[in-house]
Amino acid sequence: MEVLRHRCFLAIAWCSSWLWPAACLAHTPSKGLQGFYTGALHIYSEVPLIVAFIALGLLVGQNTDIKTLRFSVAVFFITSLLSSVLAGFAWIEFNPQTLAFALWTVVAVVSLKVALLPNWGRNISVLLVLCAAAVLGQMTLPDPGPFMSFAVTMAGSVAACILGFLCCVASVNLLYERYQLLWQRTIFRIFSAWMFAVSFLLLAVQYTNKLS
Repeated sequence: MEVLRHRCFLAIAWCSSWLWPAACLAHTPSKGLQGFYTGALHIYSEVPLIVAFIALGLLVGQNTDIKTLRFSVAVFFITSLLSSVLAGFAWIEFNPQTLAFALWTVVAVVSLKVALLPNWGRNISVLLVLCAAAVLGQMTLPDPGPFMSFAVTMAGSVAACILGFLCCVASVNLLYERYQLLWQRTIFRIFSAWMFAVSFLLLAVQYTNKLS
């Protein structure tokens, strides 16, 4: 029994170190299209960002009101872009550990809402999208470098961030609209509950490490 507990603890610690990178903002600016692609690939190479896109897709994609859907997409686009610009000019900038903690907190809240009340509180959903976009926009910031290389790399990260959000929302909305069945909604809720459990566990582990 003790061996099993020890192995479980090691597995949790390993997953935490993998899902919670210490320097998730590190990507070096480059010139031209190389810089744009570097920024874009950085977004899709970070597991926490992918998980956040999926959580937001489950939150926004299960909305049948086209006006609310468009408004949520517009809020994400404007907020993430504004947050990136503010971080790029060092007006509002946070350290990577704070951003990672904030991101997993948003993912946990979003996943819990989708698991329990997916179609309740549209204003709350928009507020969660705004919070997530603000954090994700900060996480598109590359390392310091020449202005043009920095701007091009950050543009690639912002574009990939918005594209990832749109793809997840469109995919979930397509499944939600096409298959209006109980099993489909149940799968969405179960998957969201699993995402909440993982994000909450990661938050608990990191909080415990800070106290120790």
